[in-house]
Amino acid sequence: MTKLSILLGAILLAFACSLLLVSSTLFFLGVPISWFHVPVAAMMAAGFGWWAVNYYFQHDRVRVFGIVFGSAVISFFLFAILSSRIYDLSWDGQTYHAEAIVQLANGWNPFRDAAPPGLVLHKNPWFFPIYLTFFPKAPWICAAALYKLSGSFESGKAFHLLLILACFLFSFAALSTFRSIKWQWRLILSLLIAFNPVSVCQMFTYYVDGQLSSLLAITIALLILVYRRPDPVLKVVLTLAVILMINVKLTGALYVSIVTGGYWLFYAVVRKAHRAEVAGWLMAGGILGGAFVGFSPYVTQFINQFIATGNPFYPYAGWTSVVGFESAEIFGNNMDRVGRLAVSLFSKSEVVPSARFKLKLPFRFTFDEIQAFAFPDVRMGGFGPLFSGAIVLSVAILIALFWKYRWRLLCSAHLLVLMSLICISALFFSESWWARYAPQLWMLPLVTAILGLVITHRGAWRGLTVALLLLLVANNLLIYFQYTTYTLKNSLLATSQLGSLKKQEEPVSTKFGIFSAIRYRFERAGIRYVEVENLPCAKDKQQRVILSPVFICTPEKTP
Repeated sequence: MTKLSILLGAILLAFACSLLLVSSTLFFLGVPISWFHVPVAAMMAAGFGWWAVNYYFQHDRVRVFGIVFGSAVISFFLFAILSSRIYDLSWDGQTYHAEAIVQLANGWNPFRDAAPPGLVLHKNPWFFPIYLTFFPKAPWICAAALYKLSGSFESGKAFHLLLILACFLFSFAALSTFRSIKWQWRLILSLLIAFNPVSVCQMFTYYVDGQLSSLLAITIALLILVYRRPDPVLKVVLTLAVILMINVKLTGALYVSIVTGGYWLFYAVVRKAHRAEVAGWLMAGGILGGAFVGFSPYVTQFINQFIATGNPFYPYAGWTSVVGFESAEIFGNNMDRVGRLAVSLFSKSEVVPSARFKLKLPFRFTFDEIQAFAFPDVRMGGFGPLFSGAIVLSVAILIALFWKYRWRLLCSAHLLVLMSLICISALFFSESWWARYAPQLWMLPLVTAILGLVITHRGAWRGLTVALLLLLVANNLLIYFQYTTYTLKNSLLATSQLGSLKKQEEPVSTKFGIFSAIRYRFERAGIRYVEVENLPCAKDKQQRVILSPVFICTPEKTP
């Protein structure tokens, strides 16, 4: 099961990474995204899968390859269908993410064009071109390629579900190397790792933080696997994970550098026989991810801007002060990043705090805290209403382990190193109090639980570890139920609204503003509209498009 989990997860990662490699190669040649990108990437993933199966199952390679590759194809096909049926109703997903995906599908070549040639600047705010040129583009490229093949704009969200599945598989494989952990706990731990609250609340949106969360957990699982049972397949897959992390989000490049770089230093001391080989694969991932796949923005923006202006982050640097991270309004001006993170973790869960933070006692929550997780961008207490209680239990378990089992902990030193690197990577970013900017913090109580299950076998401390896991399960169930019911309900309402607008005989007067996805959604649904700067009807005749600030003039009912 460990090898099968690795193989299936590897094929899923190889497909996403192959799609980026194909697109990047063709961008350099001046060829935009087309329908054949996905089939070519699938064939490349199949070739990689065949090589990996030959390594693990040389005498039964045909049957095993059929099982794992068939499972990968079926899984992705189901993910694409499910995603195409559920609308992305998030703020960012309907604005610049949608704009980027459509522009790529319409022929934008980010390696050659600074800004999308089809972007109508007077209808979109000035920050759209900055976002589209400055941010890494892996999620947009993958979504645009699938959109080009399937014709469904919403289907591109399947890559989020793909990474969640891959995260589960690699986590299960890594936990399977600890023989003292029973399979039931391996399953629960793997599900908890994969369904990070950030991933759960973004899995049907084009937000990228959930994808970063999955890739961070995949990287950590692969590092554990490479430490405990190094082989060529795992090292290549680790390279693929590095390439993807660098190109999902700017902070991904920072986090992967800290986690893999720090872990390699530890690995070089403990596992001298493979240190050069592991370093080579990590460097290959960094070079391919930053200079080739990430040519835009890491070369086109950072290097070019540094040469031209002396500031690699121009014009983005300083612009964040315009939108802000809301730190001053929530925490005041005298609290450092450690204090902000601690306060956020022990505060009431809120999307946008109505005032300053609201501290609460651990293990307690209110109904409105759960309601906050209907949205993909919970700021305060963003890991769930019970996460503060999980922190208290984790600290108690760690104190007990250091006090009573310190010599056994030496056998699990690689897990302690990973915990330290997770903390360092999160605190390196000044706004880690916002859960979606430091999703790796979710791993801390889970790694603590792994240590507890590995080191203790019975007694009170084992019971405390079990209580920690049950608390996190309850935390996730509350979040998952709230998010899925809210998302499905509003997606059905959006479908109904689009259906009624499609029946209208006269064009619908609409003020889209920055919500590009609504315009494209109308066009795909065959809704005739007239885009206006100011609606010609009175306010009592205006109707809002579901979960957006886009308003239309209420159409006259057809007889």
